[in-house]
Amino acid sequence: MHVLLWTEVTVHSIMEINWLLFLPALLLVFYPLDNWLHGHHVRLRDYERLREDRLDAPDAWWRQPWFWVDPLRAFAGSWLLRNAWVIEPPLPGLWRHLPLLATVVVLALAVGVQMHTRRDDGVLFAPVGYTAGIVFGLMPPEVAILVVVLAGACLMAFRGWGAFFFCGSAAAGIFGYLILKVDVWMAATVLLLIEPLLLSLLVRRQLRLPISRGELVVRKLGTS
Repeated sequence: MHVLLWTEVTVHSIMEINWLLFLPALLLVFYPLDNWLHGHHVRLRDYERLREDRLDAPDAWWRQPWFWVDPLRAFAGSWLLRNAWVIEPPLPGLWRHLPLLATVVVLALAVGVQMHTRRDDGVLFAPVGYTAGIVFGLMPPEVAILVVVLAGACLMAFRGWGAFFFCGSAAAGIFGYLILKVDVWMAATVLLLIEPLLLSLLVRRQLRLPISRGELVVRKLGTS
């Protein structure tokens, strides 16, 4: 796909999409977590309730398959998206950030999709692992590690899912600036990390982590 762009100096530039990267990226970032848990009995946990759950239980949070797959697919999807756009020849000024803008729009929509659930009208899923994967997909590893570690520390200190997103967003801005100076991908990461908290406040819904207790058993009642 080629999108023709005109610069101020009337030079033609083409923004090209690498479909081999773009299509898998869309599948990875947009597949809803709620669909993954379809047909499962799910408990919606705030941080305090999660801490009370036994770690040796069969349905403990660390034994949830989605808990480990979520950050991996978000990392792979965001990395593919970041590298799926090419502009030749490079555009001057703000036009050169079109790939960044396209990536941020796609990922912002994807985060909203991951948060949506039909299980409770007053709840949104807390995409903790998902946003951590995005951080590693968009930022250098030395920055991403610092951001995720600090966000996790704030989560344990303040005992709320919102603390993870607030502190993670702040850490991305601070560490990103100290290490990368002014970087547009740092700004994108800051926005994507704060999005879950802002969205939950905007729609007045609580952030909760889904814990699956296995597939629902449906009994068919026959007539005698």
